[in-house]
Amino acid sequence: MMTSGTPDSRIAQILEIMELRRTARPESLADKLKVGAKTIKNDMKELNRLLEGSALVEYVSGRYALFILDERTFREKKQTVYSQNDYMNSPSKRYGYILNRLMHEEGAVLIDDLADEICVGRTTINGDLKKLREMLESYQVGIVGRTNTGIRLEGDELSIRLLVLEQMYDRVFESFLLDDDLESMVNEYCQEYGLDYMTTQYFMRSYTVMIDRVLNDHPLNSLQEKYHELEQTTAYRFAEKIVMRTMEMFQVRIPMEEILFLSLPIAGMRTPMNREDKQVLEISEEVAELVVKILNRIAYDMNFHISPTDLLDDFVYHINFMLNRLKYRFYIRNYALAEIRERYPLAYKMAEVAKKVIEEQTSFAVTDDELGFLASYFSLFLEEQHYKNRKVFRVGIVCAQGAISGKLIQVRLEKMMSDQTEFELLSEKEAEDREDFDLLISTSRNYESDAVPVICLGEFFDEVEVLRQIERLKYMGNLEVSMKTGIHSLIATILEPEHFYVLGPEPSYLEAVLYMIDCLTEEGALEADFKEAFLKREKKSTMLFDERIGFPHLQYPGEKIVLAVGAADHTGSGVQFILLLALPKNSELNDDILIHIYNELLVISSDETLTAEIAKLKSGSEFVLYMIRKNELFENV
Repeated sequence: MMTSGTPDSRIAQILEIMELRRTARPESLADKLKVGAKTIKNDMKELNRLLEGSALVEYVSGRYALFILDERTFREKKQTVYSQNDYMNSPSKRYGYILNRLMHEEGAVLIDDLADEICVGRTTINGDLKKLREMLESYQVGIVGRTNTGIRLEGDELSIRLLVLEQMYDRVFESFLLDDDLESMVNEYCQEYGLDYMTTQYFMRSYTVMIDRVLNDHPLNSLQEKYHELEQTTAYRFAEKIVMRTMEMFQVRIPMEEILFLSLPIAGMRTPMNREDKQVLEISEEVAELVVKILNRIAYDMNFHISPTDLLDDFVYHINFMLNRLKYRFYIRNYALAEIRERYPLAYKMAEVAKKVIEEQTSFAVTDDELGFLASYFSLFLEEQHYKNRKVFRVGIVCAQGAISGKLIQVRLEKMMSDQTEFELLSEKEAEDREDFDLLISTSRNYESDAVPVICLGEFFDEVEVLRQIERLKYMGNLEVSMKTGIHSLIATILEPEHFYVLGPEPSYLEAVLYMIDCLTEEGALEADFKEAFLKREKKSTMLFDERIGFPHLQYPGEKIVLAVGAADHTGSGVQFILLLALPKNSELNDDILIHIYNELLVISSDETLTAEIAKLKSGSEFVLYMIRKNELFENV
């Protein structure tokens, strides 16, 4: 088994990850550190031994979680863990050391001195300085000077602080211990104001940086005018109390600009958890209007309608604080960004629409981290919408071999399924005329029903596989769509074979869609005014999904879902696959259907090979067979 570094250095890496993220999946740690799951498990045992009495790493609900029992002892033990390994072999550790030295040195620092202190060669230091300069460039902070005369840090004081807070805090301040009295005082004020754990941590970091810079004669003496807008806010009043108390305790003068600096983590905090805390926060009309524009754009571009709920209230607060973070450049890292993008592609696409609106309506550029936070909210909206539309699922258990067999199956299913499921035991005769079930489960292998889907089970069955089948049936039942047994793709399930169209070579998107609409109108599946509605909608904003896929979708006054597929086999640029969807206007299920189809299109669009292969298909039956061959891709959509 290939391992990453020595056991000691790996344990230090694990501790650093756990301290930053608080929780981590074993698979993620193993993948990052290039070791096996068993190695991670053994490392966790050793880490718990090293942290004994100060902190504990426990395996909870599929993730390792860090619990700090004694903050001061934990810091001491943490330093012991770090000191036991070849820590300076890590470039990031060297970057932190170099930046720390430059921040706290009044004059120039010689490169030879840095090399001696870190125990590396001049070539390594020069390579580190090149990388460090690249990192500092986006903050308008530089490392200036000559090799022989020494180097120094040059830049605006606020920019230096923001650089440290966003990129290098754990490296620069890993050995800095805040005075106990100061730490207790800050924590008391944070508790008094009801700040959550993360906001308290961000504030404590900012406070630590402020104390260090003021005591080392690097106070903030001037700030741009926009920061002075914070003087009338609750965040400023909170920071002012702490600064005043600090001056009393230290008998030192602290400029008012430091109050503004400490206002930033409060003005830009994540949404408060407590309803009481939210009630004291003022939301401007501009923020409320921006949220309405975001929701309207999503409704228009994607046809999703987000209902007003408590979650929407939270989203308004989130946008308010996000705008503050962007305005005052107080960025928060989103350590789950890659996972959010991978697990919630549709929510991420909705977030991209929101980003466009925010950037159109403000002068701020939305960062990738903020895009991830937005996607998190949209994933919750989608989940809430899904559960809101769920109805009671009725299961009839047909007992062909006696009631006891059926009862045993019912008991096992009840443990697996939600409270929204109702069961009823039936004889085969009783089940003959019953069509009021969503599913019939029979203990006979030969039982059939023309009106209701059937699953045949014995007393012993694979619970995971059966639950997957049932969940699929429940979902299709909620959408009021007839299920094609075993097919995971909703597109393939809904598509009628005659609604598959082979398009001409390299057609334009508009030509192809109009051709499909004309065919559907001619056979009576769509009304004549559907074409006009499409052209009107397309004129305002195109429904191209990407450069290869078109997804024209509209509501229409009919009662039936109409879905058509168009395929254009070519190797040039332009559309290859078109999915046309017409949804009944007054259906409460439109959002659920759109969500599912969007997710399937995201799967298809993620692989150019899939699109190219679909483009070569010649009939609806070929398309369904192709989707069956790719069935596993849509299993968890």
